[in-house]
Parts: sequence; C-alpha cells; structure tokens
Amino acid sequence: MTKTRDGRIRGFTLIELIVVLVIIAMLSGLVVLSVGSTMDRHRLSQAVETIEAFDMRLRREARAWRQPISAKVNTQSKTMVVPQADGSERLFQLHQRVDVLSWRLATRRSGGRQVEIAVDGDGRSSSYVVELGGGKSRVWLVVLGGSGQTFVTPRQDEARGLLTLLESEK
Repeated sequence: MTKTRDGRIRGFTLIELIVVLVIIAMLSGLVVLSVGSTMDRHRLSQAVETIEAFDMRLRREARAWRQPISAKVNTQSKTMVVPQADGSERLFQLHQRVDVLSWRLATRRSGGRQVEIAVDGDGRSSSYVVELGGGKSRVWLVVLGGSGQTFVTPRQDEARGLLTLLESEK
C-alpha cells in the first residue's frame, strides 16, 4: 500500500481480492483431487495385500491338512472364506470402496459373483487374475497357482498376456 498525491492510503480493489480468492480456491481443489486419487491407490494396495493374505492362508491350510480344500469368493460382497482345520472359517473382507471387477481362473472362465478356488494337499491351485477398481484407478493381480507368487500391474494387457501364457502351459 502506498500513499497517493492527495495523501490517501491506497488499498486493494475488490477485483484484486476476488482474483486472489479464486486462485486459492483452485489450488485447494487440486489438492483435494490429488488426495482422493492417492486414497484410491492406497485402498487398492490394501486390497491386493488382503487377497495375497487370503491366498497364503488357503495354501497353508491345505498343506497343514495334507488334503485338498476349497475357498469361496463372493465378488459382490467382496469376501473370501477359507475353511479351517477346526471346522471354523476365516473371513477376508475388502474395503467397501474397492470393487472386484473380475476374478478369472486360468483353468476355466469364472463368471458371476461366486468363485471357488480349489487347492490340493501340496498347496497348489489354478492360477488366477483379479481385476480391482477404486475410483478412477485399476489394478490387476495375477496369482501363480503352483507357487502362490503374485504380480501386480496397472495394465490389463500384461495381466491377460500372463494368464494366456499360463493357460497354454497346461
């Protein structure tokens, strides 16, 4: 603020103040969008970790029983259930804002809401691909049936290519 010739103190005009407020609002909008997409990626990462834990638990139970067992997956309710040796069940639940867009087994086309994953007494199963979505983010998780090793990719063509390769080896 400076003094003018007639001695008055010069201040900001209303237009200048409005421009500053608009710039601040735009910057805060960008921050909110950035935080939202970061949260989506975090939820997807947690979902991948949950599915990996489900798969490891299923294989561990099959090896402990030394016999085949099957787990039930409900893609609509986002739940995975592993039977336990004592007759109880272990439930794995994905975050409500994560969608299971598809769950495809290498041995057969699995459509619908219910998927059954069978594991033999040595802890081997069919390979499978899970497509997860949250907000505008997508991720594909490929689980190798023989070992339980996992690959995560943001590209659908990579996941499908790997599953096709696994199907051709059967």
